[in-house]
Amino acid sequence: MGIARITLVEAKNSSNHVKIKFKNGKIDKLWLHCTVFPLFCKNCQQSQTGLFLHSGSRYGQVGSLPCEFCGAGIAIVDHDNIVESIKVNDESCSFEKLYLLGTDYIEWFEEWYGITMAPESLFEGWTDWMSVDQLREQIETLTGIETDDQARYQTDEKFNPLPPDINRWINLLDKSTVPLPDYVSKIGE
Repeated sequence: MGIARITLVEAKNSSNHVKIKFKNGKIDKLWLHCTVFPLFCKNCQQSQTGLFLHSGSRYGQVGSLPCEFCGAGIAIVDHDNIVESIKVNDESCSFEKLYLLGTDYIEWFEEWYGITMAPESLFEGWTDWMSVDQLREQIETLTGIETDDQARYQTDEKFNPLPPDINRWINLLDKSTVPLPDYVSKIGE
């Protein structure tokens, strides 16, 4: 249980996950389980360097750690079962919005490229949990899009940097010309 600071290199060995529910071969629901994320300090408004690994919670309490800049406590709370969002010192962070991991994006690929994400053996029901990289690789295979492992994005100035798997996911969205929200920017351009 708890939270640990990890480097970007260490983050490459950790993954965020999704699970998709299909109904009549169409995406009905998407569950997120995000265990690698950036944090910020509400006290001094500074993004913390590196990333953080969520290793479990008890009754929604993940834990706290001191801000590396001002020393104030950063308390993290989740929803106990799966981690679709967190609260950082009572301020909500939705991973669907922060990581652009919504059903709309996946459905866009299905419609624009004429692909289906539903496995032949699963017209109805839930997939197993898969990493965001597995989802991205599946879409790359079906569409022929190749992503750039070095591309970096920002979706919220407070929550920066994004994990490597999420940067690759957003790069897939960007290269496919899926309409990205105005708050998304590519770092280094």
